[in-house]
Amino acid sequence: MAGLIPRTQIFENFLADELRAELLDYTLASENDYVASGVHIGGEERTRDHYRIAAYHKDGLGRLKKKFRIVAEDSFERLCEGAGLRPFKIDWIEIEVAAHGDGAYFLPHIDTYTGRGRGDQKSDRLLTAVYYYHREPKGFSGGNLEIFPFGGGDVCQSIEPAQNRLACFSSTVLHQVSRVSCPSGKFADNRFALNIWYHRAK
Repeated sequence: MAGLIPRTQIFENFLADELRAELLDYTLASENDYVASGVHIGGEERTRDHYRIAAYHKDGLGRLKKKFRIVAEDSFERLCEGAGLRPFKIDWIEIEVAAHGDGAYFLPHIDTYTGRGRGDQKSDRLLTAVYYYHREPKGFSGGNLEIFPFGGGDVCQSIEPAQNRLACFSSTVLHQVSRVSCPSGKFADNRFALNIWYHRAK
């Protein structure tokens, strides 16, 4: 029997053009600030190239942090509705600026910490939102967000990382990022995303 289909929602043209352009300019100007992404194992982040290939900005949003905190807070209730979650008291909002170049991918995972790793956390990720942006003309293909049903089964939804698109879902949803092709190999042609996690205190 097929598993239950998770509730997700896509928002097109999520940011005003001016703010999206400011984000892209910041991203492209800080190429040297990106480091290899890892996965959390037993509460520690470790690089695992067989499981995830990506990069993230080690200083986050920098001067844009306050602007995007406001955007995240103002969007919270409609994102909860889109993901089928009741609004909750936010403990903190975690935002990661991610870059996926040629050959990048992320195998199936959930965003909520579990097991020994969860024990070290003061809060849980409950709601995930992923915002996509890139340079024009688009210099990559692939990198779709692929959603799996609850209870197991094959991919039930594939979301293209289209310009100025945001997707939201529960952080307990199993998902993956399909392999990215970026023929030029240039950082500016990467698949860029803001990964936003809304935490609730334990």
